[in-house]
Amino acid sequence: MSAWLRQWWRESLLVAVLALPWLSLLALGAVWLWQSGHVLEWAVGAALLALLAWPLRRAVRARAAARLAATLAARRGFDPEEDTAEDKAARALVEARIAAAGPLDLSDRAAVEGSLRPLVEDVARHYHPAARRPVLEVTPPELLLLLERLSNRLRRFIRDVPLADRATLDRLATAGDFWTRHGGTLTRAYEVADAAWRMSRFARNPASALLREAARIADVSATGLLSDAAAQQAHRALLREAGDAAIALYSGRLRMSEAELAALAAPPPEERPLHLAILGRPGAGVTTLAALLEAPARERGFVLLDRGDWAKADAVLLLTPALRPDREPDRAVLEAVRAAAGAAPPPILVAMTHADALPPAERGPACRAVAEALDVAEVLPLALPPGGAPQGFEALLPALEREKPAARRARGQRLRDGARRLDLGAEAGKLLRTGRALLDGLASRK
Repeated sequence: MSAWLRQWWRESLLVAVLALPWLSLLALGAVWLWQSGHVLEWAVGAALLALLAWPLRRAVRARAAARLAATLAARRGFDPEEDTAEDKAARALVEARIAAAGPLDLSDRAAVEGSLRPLVEDVARHYHPAARRPVLEVTPPELLLLLERLSNRLRRFIRDVPLADRATLDRLATAGDFWTRHGGTLTRAYEVADAAWRMSRFARNPASALLREAARIADVSATGLLSDAAAQQAHRALLREAGDAAIALYSGRLRMSEAELAALAAPPPEERPLHLAILGRPGAGVTTLAALLEAPARERGFVLLDRGDWAKADAVLLLTPALRPDREPDRAVLEAVRAAAGAAPPPILVAMTHADALPPAERGPACRAVAEALDVAEVLPLALPPGGAPQGFEALLPALEREKPAARRARGQRLRDGARRLDLGAEAGKLLRTGRALLDGLASRK
């Protein structure tokens, strides 16, 4: 109990503050208040306690927002680290709708659908602007995988609801049927009884009844503000869930390729090495650097690819000689890599080799000139003297480490792009397996 109170003391205090005036009425008794003449003091105290709920309301909202942000950041299958530029633009559309969202009655199915449908349609249209019906631009396996992931997350949420693991569907259905049959009658009976009681107070003592109504209005106002804030937060959380699910669905990241299916049985992505391609014109030092970089790169989670496999690269290291002023061959390599990668090109590091052939004072300006010629943000100086110690590794290896998140995003996008290509052999195999299953089923019925 003490651990529970330490975790939820703000919420408990807020409930206690709002309930204290009515609890005090039960404790002291309406008759005692009337006889002793303390009705005015009680009404003033109730109003003050209602005002005290304002700072507690802000604290509770801040705590709820922090918990919601932590939950959203840890969701499996909706990792923002996988976002491409197109995904970030779609997420901006979602955030704009979330910022404009107000309170919403989640029990009103039509209102919920009217809020979510435009959001999903905007995201679908963002990814498929030329489609006749963008919302239907998904495959059945993608939709089923999305439902599976959403169901798993819903299960984790419901598991934290009190008595959720004990209330069977039969009991819930029985309670729902009872409320459907008698809920309206019970509600009207309560309203009639409450109105009769309040009118009797006016008949006995109008001044006291007015003070009590003022306290009631103050309490209901504070509770209404809390309810509106909770409804707004719930609406925004629902929009964020729907937006993230729509981005995951229409971006294609749920379209799993054979490579991704096989990777489910492999170690986690952080433990699988990333593919690094070292490219450059003849004489740039590609072979020498590959021999020197193989062991340090493996320690940092990269394996080197052969030159002919650069299309499978998760990261690219381009070498350009310092004493070759023509940069067109290097620019052509960069354009080929970016064009082949599509939506999420691999991160590209550029190193200027033979930097030791330049005076130390000229190496910095030379790197900046190469960066401008190739339209890249940074060029690292590198020297690979024959028989001597390499120079520049102290900057190259940390740069590789910094590019690992971008390399993982590029790998994920490459797998998704591969899943979009039609593989006639794979489709023929599926057809054969389906036909064999049907024949086996017919044979078993005979």
